[in-house]
Amino acid sequence: DRYSQACALDHLGDAQQGRGDVAAARASWRDALAGFVALGHPDAEPVRAKLLAPAPGDPAARTA
Repeated sequence: DRYSQACALDHLGDAQQGRGDVAAARASWRDALAGFVALGHPDAEPVRAKLLAPAPGDPAARTA
């Protein structure tokens, strides 16, 4: 079902980011977000936050 697919894509994105493949992670999260939004599900918000967060290695991600 669409909810299970969106959840799987969200977790896949987490795993991809964990191994350093940020581009693949973002693609998975975009697909997960589309699924959650289509369902009107509140799980869209945490996925949206992942997409809005600076990517690791991005100068905007650095802290003082």
